[in-house]
Formats: sequence, C-alpha cells, structure tokens
Amino acid sequence: MSIRRFFVLFSIILLLVLIGCGTTAIRVPIVKPAEINLKGIEKIAVGEISGFMGLDFADELTTALFNTERYEVLDRQNLNSILSEQGLTWTGIANPKESAKLGDIIGAAALVVGRVSDHSYNEEVTYDDRKRKDGTNYRIYWRKGLAKLVINLKVIDVQTGRILATKQFEAGYSAQTTATNSKPAEIDKTSLYRGCREDIVKQFVKMIAPYTVYVKMSFLSDGDIPDLQMGVNMAKVGNWDNAISYFQRAVKENPGSWKAHYDLGMAYECTGDYEIAIERLTTAYSLNPKNSIQTEIAYCRQRIEEQRRLMEQLGE
Repeated sequence: MSIRRFFVLFSIILLLVLIGCGTTAIRVPIVKPAEINLKGIEKIAVGEISGFMGLDFADELTTALFNTERYEVLDRQNLNSILSEQGLTWTGIANPKESAKLGDIIGAAALVVGRVSDHSYNEEVTYDDRKRKDGTNYRIYWRKGLAKLVINLKVIDVQTGRILATKQFEAGYSAQTTATNSKPAEIDKTSLYRGCREDIVKQFVKMIAPYTVYVKMSFLSDGDIPDLQMGVNMAKVGNWDNAISYFQRAVKENPGSWKAHYDLGMAYECTGDYEIAIERLTTAYSLNPKNSIQTEIAYCRQRIEEQRRLMEQLGE
C-alpha cells in the first residue's frame, strides 16, 4: 500500500470515528426569572423620564413592557389627564400621600420614572500611510464614534409610594467608517444613541419581567449505541418525549455507558426536570468523572433555584 493511499484510508477511518462519537450542540430556550419580584403587580406605567432623550426613552420603555405580555401597560397620556384632574405631578408620586390618590383610581400598579444623568458622544479620525505593490503611496482614514448614555430608573408602588427597585443603567454604542485618500463618511450619532437606549431598555426589562435566553446544550453520540443518535435527532427537532424514550432505552441496554446517562440527563434538563437530570448526570459522572459533567450538575441546581423564583413571580 502506498503512503498516500494509507493516509487517505486513515483519514476516512478517523472521520467515521469522529462522526460515530461526535458532539451535537442544540439551542434550547430557558425562561429566566426577573431580577426583582413584582408579584401582585399586574399594571405598570412609564411616567416622566427627564433629561436627554427622555421622551424617546419613555416611549421605548412603554413598548418593551407591552411586548413582555407580563403587565397591563397603562397609557401615559391618560395618566397625565388623571394627574391633572387630581392636581398631582409626576415628581409628587414618590410621596406616599400623593401616590395613594392615584392608587385609589388605578389600583395596584407600578410606576417607572427616571432621569438621564449623563450622555456623551466622542469621535476621532485617524489615518495610516501605506504603500502599494507598485510603489505608489496611499492613506487609509478611520472615523470612530462612541456614544454613551447613563440613566437612573425607579420602580414605585403607586399605592404606597414605596420604591420597589432603583438602579443605574449605562450603555455604549460605537461605529466606524473608512475611506482611502479622503475623509470617511460622517457617523450617524443619533443611531448610536438609539442603540444605547435599546441596550438599556433590554437591561431594565430583565430586571422586572421574566425573559427567555437560548443556551447551547451538548449531546453525545456513540457508533456502538444507535439509540443515542436517534435520540439526538429527535432532540434537534424539539421532540423531547421521543428523545427521552431513545435515551432511556440506551441506558437500559447499556447501563455502563456514561454517554447514555449523560444524554438522558441533558434531555431532562432541557425539559425542566432538573431533579431527574441531576440523578442521571451524577451517574454519568460516577462512570466518567469529567469536570464538564460536574459543571452541568451545578447548572441544574442553579436552574432549580431560578425555577422556584420564576414560579413565585408568576404566582404559580
């Protein structure tokens, strides 16, 4: 056998081994609890956001809160009319006596108020002189722009005037343009400030409403255990019942396979059955004490606590 033929055959065998004993990453949605518990609060309104771009912030916060489908979002214009009729102001709502008047009208609700405490935009143009292969010189320019916003937001219980949460949020957003032998195009700083606002709004929503993140969950296959690959295929399309059935059969027929126990544990983790997931992953760890399995067990324990907080926030 020639050396070239040997290496071709070796490469094919290696590829088959890798395919038969591969790792498959599957993106799975996980619902995370809000940072604070607003249990009992079903209505929310965005009040006055003072300072730079305050109205834009108020509108975007209102839209984001509505999109959570977690709260009944009260119209700010209607609230302005109510405040006017009652002789109240947004700044006075933090006073328990004043807020109680509004609470008597709209019931249990939270009010979001805030102030943009800082904003900045910095831009610089730099260049670098270079030489082409034909010996001619040219100059490359870069224009870099960076916008920053800082805002303080409070969540107030309308009925009591009590501050439920207060936090400072900040974000930075940048952009760059380039050109050769001429100054680069101007940067739209308005769009950079918009990017900052979007980032801050996302941060705020995570503070007061449950949210979904997507995590990559790794599953293993083994050429000697076809049920593992069948289970992985089911997991890829979100058919977790069938995936678990295949993994259970793999465990039953191959009780000494750490991969079978691992995949079954991961499937239970993906479906929110964290206690069972820990049992299966612990068995996998006993058969093959890898740090990655221990890390996954820790994730399950963390998610048990997050699930408890989530159920508490949702009143379930």
